[in-house]
Amino acid sequence: MGKVFASLSCGQTIEPGQGMKKRITNLFVALGLGAGAVLISGEETRAQVLSTLHHFAALDSFFENSDGAYPAAGLVLSGNVLYGTASQGGLAGGGTVFKVNTDGTGFGILHDFTPPNANTGTQGDGAYPFGGLVLAGSVLYGTTSAGGSLNSGTIFKMNVDGSGFATLYTFTAADPNTGANVDGAAPWAGLALSVGQLYGTCTRGGANGVGTIFKVNVDGSGFTTLHSFKALDAGTQTNSDGAFPLGGLTISGSQVYGTAYKGGGLAVGTVFTLNADGTGFAVLNNANGGPRGTLVLSNNVLYGTTENGGSSGNGSLFKLNSNGTGFTNLVSFASDTADGPWAGLILSGNTLYGTTLRGGTAAEGSMFALNTDGTGFTNLYSFSGGADGGQPQAGLVFSGNILYGMASEGGPSGDGTVFSLGLSMAGGRQELTIRVFGGNVVLNWPTNGLKLQATTNLVPPIVWTPVVPGPAVMDCQNAVTNAISGMQRFFGLTQ
Repeated sequence: MGKVFASLSCGQTIEPGQGMKKRITNLFVALGLGAGAVLISGEETRAQVLSTLHHFAALDSFFENSDGAYPAAGLVLSGNVLYGTASQGGLAGGGTVFKVNTDGTGFGILHDFTPPNANTGTQGDGAYPFGGLVLAGSVLYGTTSAGGSLNSGTIFKMNVDGSGFATLYTFTAADPNTGANVDGAAPWAGLALSVGQLYGTCTRGGANGVGTIFKVNVDGSGFTTLHSFKALDAGTQTNSDGAFPLGGLTISGSQVYGTAYKGGGLAVGTVFTLNADGTGFAVLNNANGGPRGTLVLSNNVLYGTTENGGSSGNGSLFKLNSNGTGFTNLVSFASDTADGPWAGLILSGNTLYGTTLRGGTAAEGSMFALNTDGTGFTNLYSFSGGADGGQPQAGLVFSGNILYGMASEGGPSGDGTVFSLGLSMAGGRQELTIRVFGGNVVLNWPTNGLKLQATTNLVPPIVWTPVVPGPAVMDCQNAVTNAISGMQRFFGLTQ
C-alpha cells in the first residue's frame, strides 16, 4: 500500500461533549450486499463515491483523438455545465475546449486546436492549452502555451456554444538563444478577469526570457506587459523577484497577487504582489519549494501550495498575510513517493480543498481537505491510476457539496478523466475509506479520535464490536488491514 500524507495537526480534534455520545458513520460491507451498504468488488469503494463523468479517448499514432487528452487545468462551472481544456489530442492533436454536464451527459467539443506546423513551427489559433478558462456571461477566455502566428502562444475567446472563436492576442517570437521578447511567451496558466481586463502570466519571454505578467482588454486591445522578471544569476539561479511563473493571478480591488516557480532570494520561487497598473511590484515571501498554483485570498490572508519544499522536501501548503507577514507552513507532505500539489487551493467556508499529483494510497494522486488554521487534514480520495484517473495536475471546483475536477492520466485509455466527488458528511469531510488489495481489505481514516467497529448484519438488534487489532498510524492516518474471508462485515466509525 502506498504511503499517505502527513499534516502538522494529524487530524481534526473532537471536542469534549460535541455531538452525541455515540456516532456511527460511513458503513461499509466487506463481502456481499447489505441494505444501505456498499459492495466491495475488485475496485476501490468509498463513503462518497467518485463518479467518472468522462474519460478521454485513446490517442492514435498522430496524437489525435475525438475529444482531447491529458487535461492539465481546472474546470469552470456555470449552472449544471462544466467547461474545460485538454492540453493535447483532439481532431488535430493540439488540444481542445470542451463542455460536459455535471451528471456526465452532454459531452461536446467546442474547439479543436491545431498544433504548430512541423516545417514552419507556426499556426493561427494556438495549441496545447495548459491553462483553465474564465467565464464572463456567455464568453469563455483562455490561453494556449504554443502556436499562434509566432509559436509563442495565444489568448483566445469563444462563446459557450463554441461559436465566435477569436484570437485576441498572439505573443511575439522569442529569441532562440536568450528566450527574450517584449511581451512574454508560453502562457501556462489561465486568466483572471477584472473590470473588463484580463490578467495573466507567461512562463517564458519578457526582457530576460524568464517570464512576464500582462494584461489585455477583453476585446484584445490594450495589451500591456506589467512586469518582466529579472535575469537569474548564472551560478545561484537567484534574483530579486522570481522567475518562470506557472500559476495564474489573484486580484483584489487594484491589487494583484501571484507566484513564481523559481528564482527569488532562495532560488525556489516567490510570492509577489503588484498594482493592477504594473506599479508597486514587491516580493511578499521567498517561497520554500516551487509554488506553481494560483493563490486563494480570504480576509487578507493568502493560501497557496508548493510542489517541493516543506519539512521533507515533498511539498507544502502555506498561508501568509497579504502584506507579507505571518508566513505559516500549514502542512508538509511526508511521503517520499508524493509530489506536492501542482494546483492551487479552493476555499469553502473555513475548509480548503486541493489535489496532489502523486501520493495517496496508490501513489497516483489524491484529493484532500484541511481547515484554514492547518488542523483537520483529511485525505478525501486516493486515485488508483485506473478507471478513476490518476495524477491530477489541476485544482477543484466546489458546488453543492460536490467537488469537480480532472485527472491528467488514467481512465480506460490512460489519457485522463473528468470526475466528481460528493461530500455528504457534516463539514464536507469523508472520514472512512476502504480499498481491496489482493486478498485484503484496507480501511483508512484520520487520527481524529473516532474508532473502527464492525457488525455482521444491520438487522436489529445490531451488535457493534471493536475491530482488533487496532489501527496502525501511517503519516497521521489510521490503517487497518483485514483478510477477505468468512462472512460479510459492515464497518463504521464511532466516538
